[in-house]
Amino acid sequence: MTDCSDAMTDIPLHQLCLPGSHNSGSYGVHGKNVSGDCDAALVRYIKHVPGVAGFVARWAKCQRLSIMEQLDAGIRYFDMRIQVCHDDTIRLCHSLWSITLNDFLDQVHAFLDANPLELVVLDVNHIYLPHPRHHSRIAEACIQHLGRARVARAFDASPHMSLRAFRAKNVQVILIYHNADTAHLFDVWGPHSITAPWPNVASKTRIFSYAYEVLHARVLTPPQLHVLQLVPTARGKDLLRHLSVLKFSRPIVLEAPQWLLNLFDQTPALLPSCNIVLVDDCAWNDNALVTALLQLNERKAEMRIKSINIT
Repeated sequence: MTDCSDAMTDIPLHQLCLPGSHNSGSYGVHGKNVSGDCDAALVRYIKHVPGVAGFVARWAKCQRLSIMEQLDAGIRYFDMRIQVCHDDTIRLCHSLWSITLNDFLDQVHAFLDANPLELVVLDVNHIYLPHPRHHSRIAEACIQHLGRARVARAFDASPHMSLRAFRAKNVQVILIYHNADTAHLFDVWGPHSITAPWPNVASKTRIFSYAYEVLHARVLTPPQLHVLQLVPTARGKDLLRHLSVLKFSRPIVLEAPQWLLNLFDQTPALLPSCNIVLVDDCAWNDNALVTALLQLNERKAEMRIKSINIT
């Protein structure tokens, strides 16, 4: 977004196309330590039956790239599952432990230092804790690590603001924390600031059909960020048929960029509804998703210029 056009910087954030990675920190899942989102029926097998932990890891690893590599590829929305572990570390997770929160934040911090005009959205939406007091510990770690001045405050920033407006405030991070009391305490955006309907279907055809319905049904007021999840949910037969979630989701990642471009060619009235687009293996297929969303943002900017000229 550093080099985007002036017209693009005037698009409200809740209408700007942002590439997102599903379970962003899952590239580092490893070992036999399970997280709070792990299927309870699998836990004892993961710990005691050889090969099961590796099988689970292949289906938990939704991304191949590190956070820095995702940022360099153009990803600007990060889907975060966080666990406070029994060894007292705070980690990202997906069925198994992954990278530490500090590792995640170090990478984001380094990228923002090098790219002062960039804006990222960090969505802490699944949180697994031994005690509620750890909510404050997680939120405080994020704010202190990234810097309070960089993180948008809920009281003076909202999804209807443009990229230009965030830059004027020197804001580089939208931290969304899905515990309303904690979000209020630390003055960050809470769960009301975003919607992310889950398709819960397995096939490519049904994913795209659901995505069309979601875009058609979306309303832009009140302004909220909106996640279009182009993410399949594996059934039992899929686990046996495919080697990993990366292979299972590949047909969607392959076709999603052109599907989006074709959809908005045919139905341009839906274009303002497209905001955050979430996929597995986010930069696969030569980073085609990021390229397509940049094209859609240029179309949005052109639409804004035309509407201003008309008025």
